[in-house]
Amino acid sequence: MILRIAKTAFENMAIEYTQLLDRFYPAKDSSGFTERNLTYRFCKTFEAALVQSNVGACFSWMEFPLTKQKKENGKRVSAPHLDSVIFVFHDDQISVVYIEAKRITENNYDQKYDSIISDIRRMKSESNRASVLEQVYHKASLSQKNEYICFAADVWIGNKKRSHEVPGWWETALPNSIGPSKQQMTFQKEIKKYDSSSYNLLGLIEEI
Repeated sequence: MILRIAKTAFENMAIEYTQLLDRFYPAKDSSGFTERNLTYRFCKTFEAALVQSNVGACFSWMEFPLTKQKKENGKRVSAPHLDSVIFVFHDDQISVVYIEAKRITENNYDQKYDSIISDIRRMKSESNRASVLEQVYHKASLSQKNEYICFAADVWIGNKKRSHEVPGWWETALPNSIGPSKQQMTFQKEIKKYDSSSYNLLGLIEEI
């Protein structure tokens, strides 16, 4: 169920991006689009798809903390966090979707690949997932829980060296790098063409 809803969410997210970019360009020159837009729009379309499916209550939270805030030199410093977390409560079960996002930027592909794999391993970490789940009040739900990791990314393809390698890496090398899974789905969509390149949306969701 969650993978089906995530697929619908990515498809509707791509439609939103297309409609948005047909009307305005949300950046200055090459400043790019911030990662938070990826997580925000995925959560938004996921919640809408789940409501249409009428399968339960859904809540999302951005920058979900993994630890308490600490102080350095008397000042509070940001705690480690996940970009977003979605909680789905249905019957006596809970499904939790841990979400990270990344911009795959030009001339920096190998570093971004490593960073994506590192983020996925961080989401899969038992201690990090336990840190999220301990905040759930409805403990009865945790006896029947399903957990998923989700990644959203974007990339410009066309006029940059090696940019055409990204779709193949996302479809094959990335799943192979993060190991076996119960269920897994990848998503790719060209959103809009410009003069010499195109803006593309990438997605991955996997049941842990």
